Amino acid sequence: MKVLTSCMKCTFDTKEVSLAKFLPIHAELNSEGFYEVECPRGHKSILWIQNDQFEILFDSAVLAILDGYSREAVSSFAASLERFYEFCIRVIQSNNEIDQNEFEKVWKSMSRQSERQLGAFYMAYLSEFKKAPPIIENKWMEFRNRVIHKGSFPSAIETLMYGEYIYNYMIEILLDLKTKCPIGFHEPAVNKIRSYSQKNETNIQITTVGLATCINILALDGEKKTFEEVVESFKRMYKLQYSK
Repeated sequence: MKVLTSCMKCTFDTKEVSLAKFLPIHAELNSEGFYEVECPRGHKSILWIQNDQFEILFDSAVLAILDGYSREAVSSFAASLERFYEFCIRVIQSNNEIDQNEFEKVWKSMSRQSERQLGAFYMAYLSEFKKAPPIIENKWMEFRNRVIHKGSFPSAIETLMYGEYIYNYMIEILLDLKTKCPIGFHEPAVNKIRSYSQKNETNIQITTVGLATCINILALDGEKKTFEEVVESFKRMYKLQYSK
């Protein structure tokens, strides 16, 4: 899976704007969300994909479904869910004005342990909403473990059902989170670019790009689309942008 974008200098230069759409830039995805790219006309820039990692992983799962790789789709859905927990924790942390450096000290101790992260999510959710968080049903936990840990090959139908369940689970929590924690909802992205800028001194322009992902927290509102709708929309976008 690659990011398809265009050069911002070409786009905003009136002499080159008519050519910009004919000079696409493909960047292979990474975990950081920052990409040093050079367009065919020699313009260098740094792209920052501001979508959270769990969104990109979810898209990767949908793409695997469209390509017929059910097992890989389940793995990406599961990874997306784990990074979703981290996103929620960071939103709640920011909303409660917890110092970012102090948070990172604590997060470092659990960054490689998914069970600790899940426990942290449960407690953060309970503290913020004063009620128990939604829990993934056992049958889907068992399904995920069979596929990932036991090498089971899921059917296409099972994979779609799992993806739909994870999608609905995330959207339900995200809508509540955006209402309850409006200040902190976009802070994880802000903290990421701030951290990058502090670690990497560069004179190259950083261009912000927002992808129209299946989850798409950038455009999230009270209107909830169905899983079928977002898959069909993603399929159309994929054919338009990536099949050329």
